[in-house]
Amino acid sequence: MLDELSRVAASLLGLKNDFQRTFFKNELRSLLGRNNKTLYILFFFIILVWISLGYALAGMRTLSKRMNNPYTNWVDWQIPNGSEELYPKVAAEVSHPDTLMQYALDTVTGYCKEMRAFQNISNGQYYYLRGRTMDSGDALLLKILSSESGNVLAGLKDPDESNEVPTCGIIVKREMLQSLGYTDPIKQKLLPLKADTLPIYMPIISVVEELPSLCDYIISPTLFNALVGDFEKTGFILKRNGSVFDFSVMIHGQEFDKNESMLFELLADFPINKIDTIQHRLNPERMVVEYVISFLKSYPADTLEKHKKRLIQRWSGTSKMEDAVNWECPTGIGDIDKPYYAAFYFNDLKKVRPFKNMLQDKFGIKISMDQVESKENFSLVSKLTFFIIIGLFVFSAASIILFINNKLSSHLEQNRPNLGTFKAFGLQDQMLIRIYVYVILNFLLLGFFLAALVAIILSLLTHYITLIDLVMLDYRIFATFLVLFLIALSVSIRTIGNILRDTPGNLIYGR
Repeated sequence: MLDELSRVAASLLGLKNDFQRTFFKNELRSLLGRNNKTLYILFFFIILVWISLGYALAGMRTLSKRMNNPYTNWVDWQIPNGSEELYPKVAAEVSHPDTLMQYALDTVTGYCKEMRAFQNISNGQYYYLRGRTMDSGDALLLKILSSESGNVLAGLKDPDESNEVPTCGIIVKREMLQSLGYTDPIKQKLLPLKADTLPIYMPIISVVEELPSLCDYIISPTLFNALVGDFEKTGFILKRNGSVFDFSVMIHGQEFDKNESMLFELLADFPINKIDTIQHRLNPERMVVEYVISFLKSYPADTLEKHKKRLIQRWSGTSKMEDAVNWECPTGIGDIDKPYYAAFYFNDLKKVRPFKNMLQDKFGIKISMDQVESKENFSLVSKLTFFIIIGLFVFSAASIILFINNKLSSHLEQNRPNLGTFKAFGLQDQMLIRIYVYVILNFLLLGFFLAALVAIILSLLTHYITLIDLVMLDYRIFATFLVLFLIALSVSIRTIGNILRDTPGNLIYGR
């Protein structure tokens, strides 16, 4: 195999006569060592450096993602009770272009946390779960809904101007839906929750795996204001007047005729004009049907309300009956005037401590030191990783170059008498130097070629074995080895020239 490679290499390099080709082949074989031992040592050094660089670059890739990740670059300030007036001042100061640049800030966002009651589909009871507000343009929300993160299990992904996050909807964790009795969370479309004491059915925007701040769900500031505000002022809950009386019935199947018959029977004292049905599908297996009942004549609103409550109490069907609540997404209430928290997003974590000191000096605001320390430690690790890669390259380059140069020098020193004899019989220096340059070139190419084959195999394995985190085929690695190859070749050429330019007598007699 080596003879064939040597013959092909000799032809490609322009070695024409048999002496040159034989000399090239023998010297290459001698440099490779017995059973190619020297080649395998070179290969071992190269692949070791390659794997080390691949592991370091994988770490850099992970750190880079985290450095540009709102989860990492996010610092919280819990606004104390009685200090709500501080937030507008801080937001105005921080949002100034000079401040943003000075502290490498991206945005500042105010948000609220809340506890809200959601219905457990198994037993019909309502349980309080933890949520928070998040604006549709929030960098953290965009990260949560990014398809690259793999966090979205169902629903909206990668929101943009043409695919905006709905204002009135809810983003929920899969774990939350499971705790509420939904056996197939990713197929859930609507979620029953309490607005004050009224049950409403809120559309699910996305089902995700994880949410920050130990939250179970996310809602928009508009929906938060609508749920906690005065319904008459916000127009969130719609009330029917006149001769319309409506309510919803939770059913497992489409028992429309049976339920309508029971309604006519229970409302015998109130002549019915017609009953319209509106289906609200919670998931493929379950729906809520809203029955809109129109009467032949008008009744006072309080009369209808009392009779509705009495009707719910008298309902004896297999399905559950509850009050129907119609709502409409309001507009113009998208800002949280008094947020409970402020979130600061940084582009450079080195600026967290100076920013913390500025807030304390200027506004008397204290940000917990654990946040500051964790951000600084993360920034330090990122820098150390970069310097480790640089140091690794320098060390590996020096090791490989020294190994090749020492091996080449030792080989030439052992063959000095033969080389002197060749020169004495008229073999020109340029020809000898040329042949040895070709020898060392092929030696290096063989070592890098074997390492590249192993690197390709390892790169393929990383797609199937998740425990292996390596970046083996990267332009930075190829650029590194190209530089290393050129340096090793240059040093070898210099060594060859220094020895072969000596006189035949000095070479033969070791002078």
